[in-house]
Amino acid sequence: MSLLGNYRTIDLNYSVAKVGSTLTDLLNTKGYNVSHLLDYHDYPQYNGSYTRSYETVNNFLASNNINPQVVLDIHRDAVRK
Repeated sequence: MSLLGNYRTIDLNYSVAKVGSTLTDLLNTKGYNVSHLLDYHDYPQYNGSYTRSYETVNNFLASNNINPQVVLDIHRDAVRK
């Protein structure tokens, strides 16, 4: 696992991105068209991560001419035990 400091990882298998991957798989099996973006917004720092996430989603939607029914921004600060 690739840790950053004491409580962060950039390993997508041990971060909230794994939740997004699981949700994507489940929704795809139900027939939903899902785009799962894996950009880091809290690295190298948390400050500004919500703004960076908002910009990523807006740029993705505009560049792909997508008008979604739902946009989910899933995030979680976590502690490694």
